[in-house]
Amino acid sequence: MNGNHHVSDFRQRLAAKLISLLSALFLLMVLVSVSTGPALSDRSGGHDVTGRREGSRTWYFAEGCTRMGFEEWVCLFNPNPDAVTAVCSYMLGNGQVVVREESLPPESRTTINVSGIIEKDNDVSLSIEATRDILAERPMYFR
Repeated sequence: MNGNHHVSDFRQRLAAKLISLLSALFLLMVLVSVSTGPALSDRSGGHDVTGRREGSRTWYFAEGCTRMGFEEWVCLFNPNPDAVTAVCSYMLGNGQVVVREESLPPESRTTINVSGIIEKDNDVSLSIEATRDILAERPMYFR
C-alpha cells in the first residue's frame, strides 16, 4: 500500500466531517436569520438531506419540489485535488427528465438553485453521477 491511499481516506473523512459541520452552521445561521434578519424572515422552516457521511459517486434524493413557498438547493462538495464532473438528472413528476452536467472545481463546494433549472410547480427527484467520490446534500426551505 502506498501512502496516497491513506491520504485520500483521511481527506474524505475530513471532508465528510467538514461538510457536516458546515451544514450545521449554515442551518443555525438560517434559523437565526429567520428569527432576526429581514433577508430570510419570510421562511418559516427548512429541511436538509445529506445522504451519507462519506463520499460516493452516486447520490439519490427523493421528493423535492419547486412549488410556491419552497426553495430547493443542491450542494455538491468535491474534496478531490482535481476537478470532477457530476451529471445531475432531475426527474419530474410528469415523467420528464432534465439532465445537467456540473463541473466541480477541486476542493470546493458548488451550490445549485433547483428553481433556476426546473420550472415552478414541479415535484422533482434527483440522481447524481460523478466521475469521482463527492459529497452531496439537498437543503429545502419553506414558507
